[in-house]
Amino acid sequence: MRFHRSNGPVSCRCFGASPIPLGAEHVARNVVLAVLAAAGAVTTGILPAGETAHPAGVLVAAVGGLTLGALIAVLDDVLGLFRPMSRVGPSGGRLR
Repeated sequence: MRFHRSNGPVSCRCFGASPIPLGAEHVARNVVLAVLAAAGAVTTGILPAGETAHPAGVLVAAVGGLTLGALIAVLDDVLGLFRPMSRVGPSGGRLR
């Protein structure tokens, strides 16, 4: 793992710009993605020679993969729904 050394927090730009600093959720997300990629690579050769995947199974896998990919792409936004709100107003001043 590579650590960034600077004067301030570094945000994750894996799926676009984000104001959220790098954290444990980013590491966990990347580990899960790596495990899923490895599992997909291992399972590509499971079908016996001469057999093809059933079209319905391919459709289910494609829809599931696209849905999971979309959720992972907006994971910072989803996790932001569960973070405490800041006490800073729209003009940058502190709220009472």
